[in-house]
Amino acid sequence: MLKEEFIAQVYDLKEKLKVSAKSLRDIGILLFNSKLNSSPLSRVKKTRKSSIRAAQQIRSSKADLIVTMLKKDSSSLLKVDDELMGKKSLAYVIWALGHADRARIKEGVSIHDLSALLYKACNINLYPINISRVLYKNENLVRQASQEKKTKTYVLTPAGKQIFKEKFL
Repeated sequence: MLKEEFIAQVYDLKEKLKVSAKSLRDIGILLFNSKLNSSPLSRVKKTRKSSIRAAQQIRSSKADLIVTMLKKDSSSLLKVDDELMGKKSLAYVIWALGHADRARIKEGVSIHDLSALLYKACNINLYPINISRVLYKNENLVRQASQEKKTKTYVLTPAGKQIFKEKFL
């Protein structure tokens, strides 16, 4: 675009919009920015890589071991509408940790293992970040068993085991 054409468009824009801009310079900047934003390069969205993975994307040998045990024992599976203390996600976590205990996984399971287990066994997609919130808010039912680098593992407390037996066995 030629300089003269650009200036002519600025004056036309000022007349059409009756813009209360402080100067023609401000209108020129607005027009210039609108031309830049309509270019094909600015329309390309950058994809953001997320560290949050859905349960079906998580591979877990502990979850596979527990699912195998559940199938052998013909154990009752978790229902989507199960609740503990008015919280579905708490019921899901207690169920998963209780069955991890039954599978004799003494070192505990990580939040990613719990997420994978819930998806593989019951087709419930509970994100690891939400599981960690449940664990943090219910320290009387769940305790940290160990930690290796940044990965923490969890087991049920005696109170959590009692609730698991009453509700799910």
